[in-house]
Amino acid sequence: MLKDRKWPINICANLYFSNNKSFSTEEDYLVDSDCESFSKRKKKGKIYFKDLDLRDKVEENKNYYLFVNYSYNGQSYTSDSKKRKQYVKINVIEEPELFNGNFEEATCNNLRGWTFYKNSPNETMEIHIYADDNIILIDPANILRKDLYSVYGENINPNHGFNLETPDILKDGNSHTIQAYAVNPVTGEYQELNNSPRTISNCYSNGYEPEPEDPEEPVVVEQEPTEPDNHLPEGWVDRATCTIKGWTRDADTTKPIWIHVYIDNSYAGASKADLLRTDLPFGDKKHGFSFNIPNKYRNGKHKFNVFGMNNIENSSRNPELNYTSSITEEGGKHYFECFWLIDVVFLQAHLAY
Repeated sequence: MLKDRKWPINICANLYFSNNKSFSTEEDYLVDSDCESFSKRKKKGKIYFKDLDLRDKVEENKNYYLFVNYSYNGQSYTSDSKKRKQYVKINVIEEPELFNGNFEEATCNNLRGWTFYKNSPNETMEIHIYADDNIILIDPANILRKDLYSVYGENINPNHGFNLETPDILKDGNSHTIQAYAVNPVTGEYQELNNSPRTISNCYSNGYEPEPEDPEEPVVVEQEPTEPDNHLPEGWVDRATCTIKGWTRDADTTKPIWIHVYIDNSYAGASKADLLRTDLPFGDKKHGFSFNIPNKYRNGKHKFNVFGMNNIENSSRNPELNYTSSITEEGGKHYFECFWLIDVVFLQAHLAY
């Protein structure tokens, strides 16, 4: 092939995506292209395809194939079958459900349902309630539900129900979309419950009056804090790509605290800030965190927020962390950009005299 070569040599590779083993440049989807240059000194090289987003092309529990077509001196080749496979097989696996549960009812009075963690069915999980993509309630799912015995047997802890009063903020006469998420407070794993979202409308609180067209300036009433005067969590977000990194700590304790991450105004997970950060000016330096972006958000640019969780249990004083200027855009909002990644070397070209 390279007997009459002229240096340097350029080899270009095209990556194609297919739902069968039959390769066709006309019918299959072209994912990406890249080229590599070779010289007399450099006769070996690799061509990488990274940051590939194929989620809109695949379905769960199906097999797909990636082919490489490469060209040299105007001639086109598919991967050399004598030396390597002609394709890379991809199996799309359905992500297993982590929780059992059901969002049973959403009315003007109550938000009701149940949930438990499959791997630890006796542990209490949290319920995070969102209205119109904004979080409004966090509560433990620990109410007795004897009906769970009939489904899961008497060996399970039946205290997995929740029955929350619908907040007045939703009683303005408008329609609201309500979502219920089960959250493992230890691991940060989460899952939207069955029959979520639900919709409520035409709800009014006692004494509700429509907002006047020209409202008066609101009167701000300072309230005494309901919690002890403790230090609030502090920290910085240093980096945000496919991983959000930074540090946080609560000066009231040397123990690591947790962060909660929200993406596009929705809860995305939690991470424990217990990684070593030698650059910190404190005696105890294990306050770093590293949060991997969930796959559902690896499709481009997203807004995010990170909160340091107070070491006092059930505290409402969980401030948002600071952000470096590199991830803060005009308007004070913070963004990351991430794509689904396939780290596979699809072509290795060997050149010899």
